[in-house]
Amino acid sequence: LKRALEQSKLIAKNKQGFAFCLVCCPCIQVPLEEFRKEDAGHFLKLTYSGGTNGKTYYNILPHLEIAQIFTVSSNLEMVLRHYLPNIRLYHTQTMMLEKMSLINNYNAQRVYVYFHEKEMFVFGYKEQKLCFSNSFPADQTDNATYFILSVCKDLGISSEQGECIFLGENHIKKEVVKQTRSHLPCIKDVKASDIFRRSSLARNPKIPFDVLVLLAQF
Repeated sequence: LKRALEQSKLIAKNKQGFAFCLVCCPCIQVPLEEFRKEDAGHFLKLTYSGGTNGKTYYNILPHLEIAQIFTVSSNLEMVLRHYLPNIRLYHTQTMMLEKMSLINNYNAQRVYVYFHEKEMFVFGYKEQKLCFSNSFPADQTDNATYFILSVCKDLGISSEQGECIFLGENHIKKEVVKQTRSHLPCIKDVKASDIFRRSSLARNPKIPFDVLVLLAQF
């Protein structure tokens, strides 16, 4: 990473400008009414028995009234801030949770499944509130389908009530959609261009959905 940053002409021209970084790591969500920034690290230690190493960060999600808490490796942060002193760090889930909550502007129950590489992020809303959020492995079709159906069952998603929306891409997604649909008809496989209709970047399959969500905020 250090070598790539040193050789980047774009960073050399804009070193004092703002930059944004999406971080993928364990995280938790805490209701704002219970959140105190001085206690953020303690929340993580209580959740993850093995502890988390690095500096604690948090993102505020105002529409959902929650704080997303995570840690960033001290070495990674040091390198990033050396070359990009004004960098802002966001968890990969932060912008997605906030963006989809604004799209999910009605009271029916919805579950979203975002596929990226060998992981899927499953989250859901009910009555404009986040009611579920967790990540699962997405390297085996049967296992991924089982996780999705279990979450949908727990949240009361059925053929008569609610929807399950698939986002992102990975090598098993199409088969998982097919298998899930055989048990739960209310399935929608949504492309990024269906959500970001005015963005030409959304038609580029090489740009991950979470990056598009981040870019849409600015």
